Amino acid sequence: MAFADPFPMMISSLFFILIGIAIFVFPGYAVLAIFNPQPRFDFTDRICISIGLSIAIVPLMLYWASLLGIHLTTPLVALLLVLAAGISAWDIIKRHRLRELINSRSQLLTLLLLSIIFAGAVIARIWGVEGIEFPLWTDSYHHTLISQLIADGGLVPSSYEPYAPIEAFSYHFGFHTLVAWFHILTKLPIPRSVVLVGQIINALVVPTTYVFAKRLWKSREAGLIAALLLGLFSHMPAFFVNWGRYTQLTGQILFPIALLLCMVAFDQHRKSLRVIGPAAIAVAGMFMVHNRMTIFLLVFVGIYFLYKLIQEWRNPSIRKDLILTFAIILIVTVAIELSWIINFGKVFGEKLVGMLLVRYQRSEFGGYYEWDLDYLIEFGIRWEFWVLAGLGLLLSFRRKEMGGIYMLVGTISILMLAQTNLIGIPSLFSVLIVTIWIYFPVALLAGYFIAEILRVIQEKWPRMDNYKVRVSTAAIVLLILISLPGILFIRDLTLPENGFVREPDLQAMTWIEENITEDALFYTSTHFWTPDLVHGLDAGYWIPYLADRETILPPEPYLSDGEIPYINFVNSRAHRLSQEQDAEALYPVLHEFNVTHIYIGNRPAYLDYTEFEALPSKFELIYDREDVQIFRVIDVTR
Repeated sequence: MAFADPFPMMISSLFFILIGIAIFVFPGYAVLAIFNPQPRFDFTDRICISIGLSIAIVPLMLYWASLLGIHLTTPLVALLLVLAAGISAWDIIKRHRLRELINSRSQLLTLLLLSIIFAGAVIARIWGVEGIEFPLWTDSYHHTLISQLIADGGLVPSSYEPYAPIEAFSYHFGFHTLVAWFHILTKLPIPRSVVLVGQIINALVVPTTYVFAKRLWKSREAGLIAALLLGLFSHMPAFFVNWGRYTQLTGQILFPIALLLCMVAFDQHRKSLRVIGPAAIAVAGMFMVHNRMTIFLLVFVGIYFLYKLIQEWRNPSIRKDLILTFAIILIVTVAIELSWIINFGKVFGEKLVGMLLVRYQRSEFGGYYEWDLDYLIEFGIRWEFWVLAGLGLLLSFRRKEMGGIYMLVGTISILMLAQTNLIGIPSLFSVLIVTIWIYFPVALLAGYFIAEILRVIQEKWPRMDNYKVRVSTAAIVLLILISLPGILFIRDLTLPENGFVREPDLQAMTWIEENITEDALFYTSTHFWTPDLVHGLDAGYWIPYLADRETILPPEPYLSDGEIPYINFVNSRAHRLSQEQDAEALYPVLHEFNVTHIYIGNRPAYLDYTEFEALPSKFELIYDREDVQIFRVIDVTR
């Protein structure tokens, strides 16, 4: 039996790892090296913070290049990353970062333990998407389109053409820029790059959670435990892969780093660009990454600012510095992305204001605001972690730890903003949006409680300090052993059945390109997420991207970036078509909207090919392979 040579696979994997480090570490590290904020972060902290900063900086670089008319092609992207790597190397060598690391046994052990957890998280997530070439569920379609537009043009898109007749663009593009850069450097197709970058970002919950938890609780152990829980034992955020909600996920990974940098800026008590600069960059980047998560961030930053202001109210000089620091962060943030804020206001902002000025009516939002208590477990975090978090919260109250109160007040504030619909004001996000983020504060509290239990045990057995090497070795071995079932657990969370595009569909797309005229218009299965937002249910949704033919469905951001008449037309057409219960009744409506073909994908939806097959005078079956059918609507004139 012949075995494949593993050497090329190893070389390929190493190459992808190096590209990932270049994109997700070097840009952020270079910024930290330039600003060199105080207090000095240790080496592990700097790496973790660099990851969040890189997520913020990469889309900002694309944004500023676009303003200057510079197309970020492969050579320019590579040059930027090499420059960032050079600055990072200079900082590590010149400022003796590695010497500090080597001279600190606790730092070395922490870095090793965190690396083991992160490696397990990455392996589990990449293993889980083995063989998945197209990202899953509905959001993945427009994430793929936007990533492709950025990769093709090297600029922030100005429209969705040629994939949809939408001539404006205000959608957050941070995740898509990371995908585009990964694609142009690795040459992997955009859909597969979306899958892999999404999983890499998912695994980055480990270092970003660690460094924030360490800062919040002043405990490396609390940081490591919180990172372990989310990296290998919680179904969230790993489950995001099945929804394709990669933009919110990316914002949630950036959130702790942006918040940490703002907290550090407020703690400094002086108007230092060294600390304000990174904080402003992180906040500005967040708006490019995800709009709703920007609101989450501003709420937590505002609460921390008020806490510090109250704490220092009797000290006029510090109080003044706090206010100025807050103002400077906001001013610098706005200055960095003023043009984009104006664009956002013109394209989506007007629709947003109009929505907020109208009193909430359920008929306008459907089930968007519906929520059930079970969601706290199903879409939040496992019940065991809720119990540990509750105990951690009680313990923090007893010990007067502000971290617990801070997380509680911040989370409650966001939940209140999510329920303004109860008083007739449409909310900017739903409770479900908060629920799929809530794993973060829960893990912080659970990590704190477990760390405190371990600390008490250590205090009761002081002799353990005499066996530090043995204890450290045992901790590493134990972590490796308990990571193994965690890897399998995370791997098995991926649901390939959530994929719209399957191999039989790809064959059909090739056939469409070769046999269907370019002026065709396809009807495909649809679903209204809200009364005003429709999306597809099978590979027919992807026809404009995969086969360069038009369908009745634009990508989901048509609701934010499309003009009002276009939005109304798309929704009206989709409503009319989906309301017809049988093929006989559907036929005249297809004529009305000049639909020429019907696509029924490999993924089961509501369209039944037998109904169309039973009417050969009206529908001609022209393609039927592996549960994919294409019908021509007979005698339709366009």
